[in-house]
Amino acid sequence: MKKILIVLLSILLVFSLTSCGVKEKVEQKVGEKITEKVIEGVAGDKDTKVDIKDGTITFKSEDGEVTFGGTEWPDIDIIPEFNEGNIVAVMHDGKNSAMIVLEEVDKDDFEDYWEEINGEFSENVYEINTGDIVSFTGENSEKFIVQLTYEIANKTLTIVTSANE
Repeated sequence: MKKILIVLLSILLVFSLTSCGVKEKVEQKVGEKITEKVIEGVAGDKDTKVDIKDGTITFKSEDGEVTFGGTEWPDIDIIPEFNEGNIVAVMHDGKNSAMIVLEEVDKDDFEDYWEEINGEFSENVYEINTGDIVSFTGENSEKFIVQLTYEIANKTLTIVTSANE
């Protein structure tokens, strides 16, 4: 009888420990769904769908799709991937328009990337250097625009790409 009681208590303990993880996941999913519905209501468009998962928020409508969040380089092919620093924020429309914010970017790495981008985006160029911020905007032959903004003091690089419409 004592052994049966110990086995039953052990099983109960295992279930209570594993159910804690399940409970947290269920609470997280419920929270995501509630947030999605609130955002969809605020958008005011019944056709706009919101999906929250893995630290990203995706808005989908008949006009397209935009994703905010994440720390991965987006699927864009108009510029080469910048492999230095840490990606801290991403916004992507599922095409070639994106904004990527990176921290801990060394100035030399930024300048190397700037030279590479400057060669490909050599039309309608605008450059500025204030001593604190270096910014470059250029357009390529396919009418895509890229903007690089590097904040020297905090080593932050913001990359913005878009189609010139």
